[in-house]
Amino acid sequence: MISLIKRDLKLNFATKASVIFLIIFLPFLMLIMEINDIERIYPFMILSYGYILTSMPFRYDAREKADLLIQSLPIKKRDVVISKYISALINYLIALSYTWFVLSILDLIKLGIGVNLNLTIIKETVFVFILVSSISLPAYLRLPPKLAGVVNVIIFVIILNIFVFMPGDKDITNIINIFGEFSNNGFFAIAILGIIYLLSMGISIFLYETRDLY
Repeated sequence: MISLIKRDLKLNFATKASVIFLIIFLPFLMLIMEINDIERIYPFMILSYGYILTSMPFRYDAREKADLLIQSLPIKKRDVVISKYISALINYLIALSYTWFVLSILDLIKLGIGVNLNLTIIKETVFVFILVSSISLPAYLRLPPKLAGVVNVIIFVIILNIFVFMPGDKDITNIINIFGEFSNNGFFAIAILGIIYLLSMGISIFLYETRDLY
């Protein structure tokens, strides 16, 4: 399973083009996006980068038909699915770290947004990232590649607009507090997120084990 996780992480940086893309993606995103609430920039960048990292191995497998090779190897399909879910969490940490690095550098040269990484941003983005991943990974692991890509872009855009750009007193922090009292009872909230993620993983294992070869 560890080899599968390493494979997914390496695929994100497999070519010079992908490395250059991942390096310039966040600075370029800052240049082109128009967000009225400047505090929403940080979550938007973390989630967008995490989504890109998670989706890239699936796109590579679809282009190179690598998934057919993987399914023909003596590897348990369950391990393939679990590795995708672990890789997604690692991708979130990479996205969080790289976003912090980029915005910190921009702050040093006086081009930053003036918003520092804090616990609230981490809580928000963890919640949304796990929600997005819990919906998108089953689709990637079951649907034909092109259809899965389209479905997941739609899912990401909808969830991002609902939870990240929701205005005023209906923002993601308040929604988190409703579900898990995140601020006052972190363990309960973590348990809820864990259940969501594990339930999605179980569904993905069933879907992947019963899928047809594409």
